[in-house]
Amino acid sequence: MSRRLLTLLLGLLLLVPVAAQAQEGIEKEALEEEYHKNIKVFQRKPILKKQRVQVGGFGALTLNPRMVGNYGAGGAVEYHISEYFSVSGQFTQVWSLPTPFKDEVEDTFGLFPERTEMGYATTLRLGVTPVFGKFGAGLAPYWDLSAYLGGGITHTVLSDFAPTIEAGLGLRFFLTEWLAVTGEIVDMMYWEEFQSGATLLHNWTGRAGLALFVPFSFSYGDSQ
Repeated sequence: MSRRLLTLLLGLLLLVPVAAQAQEGIEKEALEEEYHKNIKVFQRKPILKKQRVQVGGFGALTLNPRMVGNYGAGGAVEYHISEYFSVSGQFTQVWSLPTPFKDEVEDTFGLFPERTEMGYATTLRLGVTPVFGKFGAGLAPYWDLSAYLGGGITHTVLSDFAPTIEAGLGLRFFLTEWLAVTGEIVDMMYWEEFQSGATLLHNWTGRAGLALFVPFSFSYGDSQ
């Protein structure tokens, strides 16, 4: 009887450290799980624009020609205040050519409607970039989408300085840290002085070009 009791007590004593070790393992796993729950991983942006200057050139084409079609080339300088906001200025030299619709009206009806032809346009704009992302391997690594709103003047054959409002969207596809392909669709709204009075015209324009970013590199420590 005493031998059995001694054996039982000895077995219980051996189980105590095993149980304690198991409890310690459970508590350790619970702490590790709680620790990992509090860890948040943020992926760095491949490209940073903050406090960099974007200098670019582009070609332009009217998307809604009527009597004349406008073709142009120009340049823009944009300063990125942050990753989301920017200020820019652009200048576009424009050449206007008659459209087949103008020739049809003249030939069919014998009419020579009054028309406007642009010479150049310049605007100052504010930009906001709410959308950005990146593609997979083999494509442009980073892109963003911006909205622009600004004002300026347009020179035409009828008006020396027609007040102008410009609004539109722009895309950037970064090829490197300092080089990007750019594209924009903007509505250049200006008041033209016809014989019948001032008329608001909508000149929808597509632009495509290249842009350089200065400085050519950036530091993550100066961002965010």
